[in-house]
Amino acid sequence: MATKNPTRLGRLIVAPQSASGSTPAYSNPLTAAAVVSAGATVEAEVFVPNPSRSVFTRESIKSGFYELAPISGDQHGQEFSVRFPINGWSSTLPTTSPGATSTPSTGLFQAILGGFIAMDPATGPGTVSTGADSDTVPYSAGTYKVGSAVGLVNSSSEYELAFIKEDSGSALELLIANSSAFGNAADGSSIYGSATCYTDPVSTACFSMVWQSYTANSRLLFTSCIPTSVTVSFDPRSALMAEVTFMTNTVEDASSGASTLPEFDYSLPIISPPSGANNARAVFQNNSSGSAFTDLDCEAFTMTLTQELAPALAHGATTGVRDMIVQNRTQEVSFSVLYGNKSPFDQTPDGKPFVDLSNPSDVGAIQLAVGDRPGRMLGVLIPKPIMMAVPETADLNGVFGASFTLRPGDYQNAGSGSGEAKGTDFRVAFI
Repeated sequence: MATKNPTRLGRLIVAPQSASGSTPAYSNPLTAAAVVSAGATVEAEVFVPNPSRSVFTRESIKSGFYELAPISGDQHGQEFSVRFPINGWSSTLPTTSPGATSTPSTGLFQAILGGFIAMDPATGPGTVSTGADSDTVPYSAGTYKVGSAVGLVNSSSEYELAFIKEDSGSALELLIANSSAFGNAADGSSIYGSATCYTDPVSTACFSMVWQSYTANSRLLFTSCIPTSVTVSFDPRSALMAEVTFMTNTVEDASSGASTLPEFDYSLPIISPPSGANNARAVFQNNSSGSAFTDLDCEAFTMTLTQELAPALAHGATTGVRDMIVQNRTQEVSFSVLYGNKSPFDQTPDGKPFVDLSNPSDVGAIQLAVGDRPGRMLGVLIPKPIMMAVPETADLNGVFGASFTLRPGDYQNAGSGSGEAKGTDFRVAFI
């Protein structure tokens, strides 16, 4: 009797595609062997693929009420969803900065947001000189990118994530000051680099994936997979989980050359649950011009990133689609705050429900950071949040509160210095 395939046994391997000469990355998929050789194994929950393709029925006149065999069409546009924890990129304190392929998570956020920059110094952490304060970090070594994130360490060997607003050439000015519990970066301490993903209007990135169940013949190759939505819920009682929907170009039988599911392990660390015990921090700027902040005491913080894509059609392409063109990208966060607690839109709360939109011109940034040390730290930044709807009154465990839905506005308050993420409207960084 043939060996069966329990759904809890399997493996999902992901590798980025790249352009080759005039051939776009979308039209340059990897082979199954190349994905297995160079890809990263994603710690996915049970994943049941369902290959399909367009089918054209034949509505011809016939001699009876029977059916003619339909015509098989193309596979482009199939969608599938995967749920997995967000990984860090180093199980030990790193000596370099993360890159685009250090963890599948960096490639995922690059693909949904469009932009990516690896933070220098790539050869090792920079160095704080002397006299750092809560929002200024003098440095004696390192090259930095305005808009990117850095990891700092204090004299008690505690770590904190911050985003760079300015670089004078000898000191970094932070967009939001360090917490009072952290204090200042220690003299002579390391400045850790980041992989910062940011909004870009046009660029796309895609992946080839290999799914295999237990037996060798149960293996499929998904090519030119682009995420169309990514949702992350920040629950302090559980690990950070990403729910991702991909659109793929082809799904192919990849049983040739396969073997029975081999032994494998997950080597990348998981980002810790976003609680104070794991150095989580949610804050907002008191106004857009200063680094002073207020803690954002909220719950049910959820981030939803989407992109709308249109196919670039071509007769010579495998499925008739040579590339995908970005039509729109949206970034949205939602959270709830008890009436009486402060938010960027009400810094003198008196318990009154909102009855209209409130978008102050000097509204400050919202920053969320999770993780206890470099190698497994994540930061989210909305430099200019915009209220998209009148906050709904919500029942938060028997207490009234307001439920906010926000999107990024046009951020134009970037300081001196250069960097690809400078002035961008939404960022996700890994340190």
